[in-house]
Amino acid sequence: MKRSGCRPLILVATMAVVAALGARRASAQKVIDALDTGYYSDGGWHFASTVTTAAGRDPNPPFGYQYYRGFLVFDLSNVTHTVTSAILRTYIQAYTSAISEASQTFTVCDVTNPISVIRASHYADEEELQEGYRIFLDLGEGAEFGTRSVTPADRGHTVDTELTAQGLAAVDAARGGQIALGLRLNMSDVIIYQQWIRFRNVAGDGPYQLVLGEATASDAGISGFSLKQGQATMSVTGLTAAATQEVLWTSNLASTNWSRAFEFVAATSQTNLEWAVSNSWERVFFRVRSK
Repeated sequence: MKRSGCRPLILVATMAVVAALGARRASAQKVIDALDTGYYSDGGWHFASTVTTAAGRDPNPPFGYQYYRGFLVFDLSNVTHTVTSAILRTYIQAYTSAISEASQTFTVCDVTNPISVIRASHYADEEELQEGYRIFLDLGEGAEFGTRSVTPADRGHTVDTELTAQGLAAVDAARGGQIALGLRLNMSDVIIYQQWIRFRNVAGDGPYQLVLGEATASDAGISGFSLKQGQATMSVTGLTAAATQEVLWTSNLASTNWSRAFEFVAATSQTNLEWAVSNSWERVFFRVRSK
C-alpha cells in the first residue's frame, strides 16, 4: 500500500491513543492500619499519649475550649505500586448532637504540617499552644479529600469514606513514607450546643484504616511513543520487578491474534524499546501483559 507523507503522523497519533487505552486497572487490595490517632482543640491542646480522636464542639470541655479536630497517621512504607483507589475506614465510637440533627457530616482534609510535629504533645507553654492552634487549623482547612454523613445508627459501627481524586493523588504521592489526614465536623451555626463525633476513645476501638487499591503488573501501559525512520520507540511503565512481560501488537484491533514485539524481565520500567514498523500498516495497536 502506498503511503502519503502524512501517514506517519496518523500512525503516531493512533498508536499513542491506543497505548493510553491499553493501561488496564486491575488492582490488589492493601489494608493499612493507622499508625497514630489523636485530636487538637482550638486552644492548641494535644497530648501525644492519647489516641482519642474527635471532631466537633463542646461548650463544657475540661479545658474550656470548644472546638476539636482529629487526625490519623498512616505508614505507607510498604506501598510500592501506584495507588488506584483509596478508602478511609473509621469507627464511630460516639455521636452527639444536642439539637437532634438526623445526620452529621465530617470531612477528610489534607494536612501540611510535618507528621512528627503533629504527633508531639502541645500543652507545656504558650509557644507550644500557639503551634498547636496552627495545627488545629491545618487539620480542617486544607484541601478536602472526601466527606461522609453519619447518623446515630452508625454509632458502634465502621463507615467508609472514598477519597476524592485529589485525596487519591496525595496518598499515591506519599507511597514509601507516611501521610496524615485531618478530620473536621461540618457544624451548624448554633454554637451553644454540643455537636461532635468521637471516632476513637481508647486503644481497643477501631478499626482505623486506609483501604487501598494497588496497581499490579497487569496495569502496565505504554507511553512516550514515537516513530522515526521505520522504528517504533516506546516506554513501558507500571511493571512489577522480576515479572516477565510481553509487549504485543496487532494491526487489527478486532482480531484475537496478537503477536509478540518484545519480551523482557522487568525492573519497574523499560524505556526506548525499539521495534521495526512495516510500511504496509496504517495503524498498529499495542498492549502489555504479564506472562
